[in-house]
Amino acid sequence: MPAFRWTWLLAAGLLLGVNPSTAQLSEQARVSLITLYPGDAVYALWGHSALRIHDPASGFDIAYNYGTFDFGNLIVFIARFAYGKLDYRLSRQHYPAVAHYMRRTQQRTAVEQHLQLSQQQKAALFTFLEHNALPANRTYRYDFLLDNCSTRIRDLFTEVLGIALPASSGSEHTYRELLIPYTSGRSFLRLGINLGMGLPSDRVAVDRSFLPLELMDVLAAMHTDSGALVTRTDTLNFVPQTGSRPIPWASAAALAVLMLGLAVTFSRKPRAACIFDRVLYTVLGLSGLLIAFLWLISLHTVTHPNVHVLWLWPTHAVIAFCPRGAPWLRVYHLAAAILAAGTVAAIPLLPQTVPAAALPWILLVALRSGHLALKPA
Repeated sequence: MPAFRWTWLLAAGLLLGVNPSTAQLSEQARVSLITLYPGDAVYALWGHSALRIHDPASGFDIAYNYGTFDFGNLIVFIARFAYGKLDYRLSRQHYPAVAHYMRRTQQRTAVEQHLQLSQQQKAALFTFLEHNALPANRTYRYDFLLDNCSTRIRDLFTEVLGIALPASSGSEHTYRELLIPYTSGRSFLRLGINLGMGLPSDRVAVDRSFLPLELMDVLAAMHTDSGALVTRTDTLNFVPQTGSRPIPWASAAALAVLMLGLAVTFSRKPRAACIFDRVLYTVLGLSGLLIAFLWLISLHTVTHPNVHVLWLWPTHAVIAFCPRGAPWLRVYHLAAAILAAGTVAAIPLLPQTVPAAALPWILLVALRSGHLALKPA
């Protein structure tokens, strides 16, 4: 999952970390998984995972973080993220500096799970991480579901440590069902993510440990020939969660716009209806343009195909400013109304989830396009 930006910590790691070319792990060395709970920033909503190797005998204490990235220019960063061409990297960070940063500035619960590994496994993991952290090896192409800070660590257990994930790591939930609860309290963001994620997000998640909290739970349940994999769990930082029930503002706003659309449809104020339609179809068209971009152009694997193009047409933004009354425009709106109404009717059969907050918008398209197609000239 996207991690917070630890630029100064990376510098601290370079200054305070032990030279990897000379470091050797003693029998006292310990390996642990650090899990950060979701934070307030959008890129921190799904939590974060990192590995810590601590050797008291030599003073070696490094956190290996696969979630390091640079914002740089914000517009460029957003464009690269939308396109799906975002590079993350593995960084070595001096753990005491990381712990200090978490306690002082991060309003997030943090948990450390101490792992029971053989000396050979610890040495193999240490060698791999140090080699992977070299400038020539540390960068990787981030993928929201398949290649992130959690999956990178998950794969180390099978590829480096020879520990297979238990069968219980599978899930009956889809990727969407696992992801959406993390947006609780942010209904507009939840709606946007729900609309942007395509059909692949409704597949059953083969392994739920692509999420940091899920990886933490999976490891807690794992057993090896030597016993439980997690020998001790420490809460490094505890931030209590509020129990208030979030207000579904996105659904409330959608219903309000639908009511306004009904009022406009049955009023005798053509100017108000014209202004309403221009705003409505511009918003719908721009949203459809974004979904079409995520499907047809971006490199994301989770955004295509997407059934929401059935009612979110990019061309809506163009027809919003076309002169009214043209015969071809009636045909256009008739097609838009039929597809929008058909989408609503087919919701139980669609292979992709339609969020509840989107339903008033789909009905509004059917209402306004149907009215514009059938109203007397």
